[in-house]
Amino acid sequence: MSPAGHRRARPVRIGAVSIVVGEIDGIGTATDEIADLDLPGSGHEVVVPVRGPGRAPRRIGGLAVREVRVDDRMTASAVRNAAAAAARGEYLGFLAPGARPAPGWLRSALAAFRADARVAAVVARDPDDPDDRPTVAVLGAPAAGVVVETRAFQWVDGGPVDAGPVAAAAELGWRLRRAGMTVVSVAGSCVAGPVPGPPGRTDGAEGPDAVVDRVRLLWATADTEPAHRAVVRAREVLPFAGIDPEAPRVLVVTPDVLAPRMAGPAIRAFELAHALAAAPEIGGVELVSIVRCDLASGAVPVRAVDETALRAAVARADAVVVQGHVLDHHPWLADTDRVLIVDAYDPIQLEVLEQSRELPIPQRRTLVRLTGGTIDRLLARGDRFLVASAKQRDLLIGQLLASGRLNASVYDADPGLHDLIGVVPFGVPDADPVANGPALRGVVPGIGPDDPLILWGGGVYNWFDPLTLLHAVARLRARVPGVRCFFMGMHHPHPEVPEMEMARRTRALARHLDLVGTHVFFNDGWIPYDERAGYLLEADVGVSTHLDHVETAFSFRTRILDYLWAALPVVATAGDALGDLVAARGFGVAVAPGDADALADALHGLLTDPVANRARRDAITAARPELAWSRAAAPLVAMAARPQRAADLVDPRERAVRGDRAAAAVWGVGWEASARGAWASLRRGEWDDLAGKVQRRWAERP
Repeated sequence: MSPAGHRRARPVRIGAVSIVVGEIDGIGTATDEIADLDLPGSGHEVVVPVRGPGRAPRRIGGLAVREVRVDDRMTASAVRNAAAAAARGEYLGFLAPGARPAPGWLRSALAAFRADARVAAVVARDPDDPDDRPTVAVLGAPAAGVVVETRAFQWVDGGPVDAGPVAAAAELGWRLRRAGMTVVSVAGSCVAGPVPGPPGRTDGAEGPDAVVDRVRLLWATADTEPAHRAVVRAREVLPFAGIDPEAPRVLVVTPDVLAPRMAGPAIRAFELAHALAAAPEIGGVELVSIVRCDLASGAVPVRAVDETALRAAVARADAVVVQGHVLDHHPWLADTDRVLIVDAYDPIQLEVLEQSRELPIPQRRTLVRLTGGTIDRLLARGDRFLVASAKQRDLLIGQLLASGRLNASVYDADPGLHDLIGVVPFGVPDADPVANGPALRGVVPGIGPDDPLILWGGGVYNWFDPLTLLHAVARLRARVPGVRCFFMGMHHPHPEVPEMEMARRTRALARHLDLVGTHVFFNDGWIPYDERAGYLLEADVGVSTHLDHVETAFSFRTRILDYLWAALPVVATAGDALGDLVAARGFGVAVAPGDADALADALHGLLTDPVANRARRDAITAARPELAWSRAAAPLVAMAARPQRAADLVDPRERAVRGDRAAAAVWGVGWEASARGAWASLRRGEWDDLAGKVQRRWAERP
């Protein structure tokens, strides 16, 4: 037995269809229609269930007929399962008693399998069905004909043997979808005739609500399903039966400190959680830190969690939003069936290259490698992803492609990758900023009520360039003697993040240029999040300067959003998403990296020209509604409102390729499976089939 309890798959004839007819001891009225079927390729067959002794081999058109022994005690579904177990084709084409397939029934169904790697079954339409949509996702409604991938049918243990035809069709669709596969109906795949299922003993009358009744029963007993049939949560299948599940619950997990003094990752988690809580389509939101929480619960429950509490919170959620190193600390999250939304707005794999420069080379190499492992784990498990800009989206697409996550199942589910990747920039609060009281002017010694004031928001990290700013201020003081520059934070609020080398160099250069206490001022701590408005509203210009390296291209300078919230004109280094936005939308001025003269000129213009300053403020104020968190978070709300696992992480056929032993045993991946298939062809004397397999294997050799 395989790891999932499956026997190894019986080899199938690739591309061939085994047509399982719907009448015991005969083919009935469908003989002519079967003979006229438009079937591509070769190796197809007709499988007939019989009760008595078999008859001599025969053919219908060009199709061989094989017989399978059954008895009167078997239910309709049991007969179908027995016939399927004996079939040799890659696909099973089930026909109900009295069904009359259209010539294009199977060709259209096979085209649907080729068009979408997720499809495991194609339910036939009635020729008189007015629905002209090319493809419709269905649960598996009863029909006169259905085509199922043979090994997918085996993976879910076939159909139920104790249900009538309507309930059996619903349960087969339920099993396939719960196992991570898709069921559709397509135009052109048509079968006329009655709908009552495969041959066998009568299972009793079923009313029109049988599908919903069956699904409600399956939903109630979902936890008892075998593991290989329970990869996708039951709530994801309910809409296909016309049942609306309860509004989903969302858990937001940050590896950062949730406290009055918060850095970017914690701020983003805090604001995203509140945007989710405000959405009517979300049933509930929790926000947790795996490090520390000093915030009081408000609109969103917020707390710190240990391992036990995190497991309980995940169990309550339908979707879980994670950042950074969460999976490193709690690797079991990768094995849950919850939808995992990875917030990849912070390119830590690029930050660490610059951040680790001061470390000894062996430690630096180790840290870079470990950070790469963090990214690999997030890429491998994420069902959905968030980024902060279009450029970050391009970076993520490249990473997903390199990791093997952009495969046939993912592409066919979402060719534009719009559902897979949501662009969710940092936003600004919907409410206008309000100061709690004086913050800088008349409070910080040396900053007067009328001094032109430059604000450096946030911390001083190794990938920023405050040194060029200091040189610009040193030049500017001769032209604007009263100029003041205030750094809002020099020490990161996370207890495990030490002061960085750039912060030490900034202090040293400010002393060397004789700026400290006269023109440049440092806040040695961190401004509380709900007090920052006062600092922003008192400033004349917000500044953000950074170095010219790869982190710049893919970063998203979150402090600039605070400037925009307060309608504060911005001077920024060009080259990242927000620097380019500042220049393009007239929010301020973008300058080249490292150009102290250009930076001094830009600051001089905005500090001394009230007309230019007001024009920038007006442009920002007009654009501010489109930057609000409620709007920025819309893609996340859409993901969370309809939580769905990634197609390739649940589809056992894709998992077989990715190394899942149980799935590989059924879908036959690797040389061992090829050898078993070749031996089966030899035993049956299928020389052409064997030659084709050898030719394909030779073409696929490394």
